[in-house]
Amino acid sequence: MTPMLKAQGLASDYVVFRLNAGGRNLELAVSKSKKALTKGRKLIGCSIYDFAAATPVTTNELEMLAGGVVGQKSVVGDVVSEKWDDIFGPDSGMRAAFIPMNSPIKAQVGFSGMMLGTHFLDGAMK
Repeated sequence: MTPMLKAQGLASDYVVFRLNAGGRNLELAVSKSKKALTKGRKLIGCSIYDFAAATPVTTNELEMLAGGVVGQKSVVGDVVSEKWDDIFGPDSGMRAAFIPMNSPIKAQVGFSGMMLGTHFLDGAMK
């Protein structure tokens, strides 16, 4: 678990798959929070990582995935991120983040490179 997730108390169970795609080593992480976040619902996530990425994915490439929904792009220091709220319906989202190899934020988030992920809240837990 990254220091950021630990600080937020979002301990999750993960299953990680690895793939070599055209010489790029990618990891796909599927997760579910251990504790309910709101109204008995858990956070489900799926993220793909390219830890060797040297540049962020372009906005045009991301718009092909986002189905015409306008994202919120931000640049803080050397970190580039973009997010889409409720992209797949209520309580869902998609996000992209690029963290350069030498970024000081790397220690806080636990990785560098490119990440593209989705998340949603599951149905009410009993």
